Amino acid sequence: MFKAAELLEKWRAVSPGRSAAVYWGGFAVLAVMAAVPFILLTLTAPSSEVDRPVRLARSSPTVGSSFGEPAPSITPQASPSAGESGAAASPSPQAGGGPARARASRTLAPADTGPAGSDRFPDGEFDVQCWPTTAVVPGRTSTVDCRVLLTNGYSGDISLGCRIPGMECSLSPDRIHAIPSETAMTTRLTVTAPAGAPVSTRVASVTATGGESGAAQKHADVTVNVPPPFSVSCETVGAFFVQGTKAQVKCWVTFYDWLGRDVSLRLRNGAGVVAALDTSTLAPAPNQTRAFNIDLDTTGLPSRPYVLHVDAVSEPYRQEAAALFQVVPG
Repeated sequence: MFKAAELLEKWRAVSPGRSAAVYWGGFAVLAVMAAVPFILLTLTAPSSEVDRPVRLARSSPTVGSSFGEPAPSITPQASPSAGESGAAASPSPQAGGGPARARASRTLAPADTGPAGSDRFPDGEFDVQCWPTTAVVPGRTSTVDCRVLLTNGYSGDISLGCRIPGMECSLSPDRIHAIPSETAMTTRLTVTAPAGAPVSTRVASVTATGGESGAAQKHADVTVNVPPPFSVSCETVGAFFVQGTKAQVKCWVTFYDWLGRDVSLRLRNGAGVVAALDTSTLAPAPNQTRAFNIDLDTTGLPSRPYVLHVDAVSEPYRQEAAALFQVVPG
């Protein structure tokens, strides 16, 4: 205040003739102008830390607590970096001392397909295909090739098995190791029909199992026809006979395996046809064909085609053949 009075006396000495009130008024105006910024800062500043607004981070949503309690903060799990343990931060406690009831996020890890070269086979990484049909006569075997198809270059062991009702079957090899450089591997299915197996059609089921726990499976079916161990056939075309002559129609029995008993032959004549077989039985001959004849007398037969039937029987098997011939005018 004393410095202000001294400054006022100096101003009056420089500008004589003016009253002291003028100088005091100008000094007051300058003081007020200098104090205005400080006054504005004081009026706009919050009175305490409690009044400061909370800045919410966009990447970390806040889960509200019950009414009257401050919302707990959720600290996201930090990614581990070099030299850090990477442990997740604990949730902040509530005012009552208990842990904050925050809804933790869950991260789904990608499926573990195992390291390269392991025995893990995701579904669809291999398949099995077999030749669809085969025939096997009783007491004999038949073979079919199967292929295990590989995709995506995976490797591992694949077990192979088979099943067929009333028969035996096997696969060779019955276990293969898939190689990444291969796209297909071969195995052979062998089916064995027991002696005396009835004539039928059956299905052999081939199964390929891969993966650590055998969870991945692929299937292929093979239709297995079981014919009798012999067959019979006769001429069907080209047998023309002149009316009034005697002739023969040729027939055959083909044996696939030993039967243990003869094959009995029986002729069922057509209406008005005089005919007979030149033998009534044939001894079995494995892997051979034996011929027999039907003797005909065409005297009195009208000129037209004729059909005769031959039955070949060796219990429990029965086969039938048709013999066709035509009589022409003489």
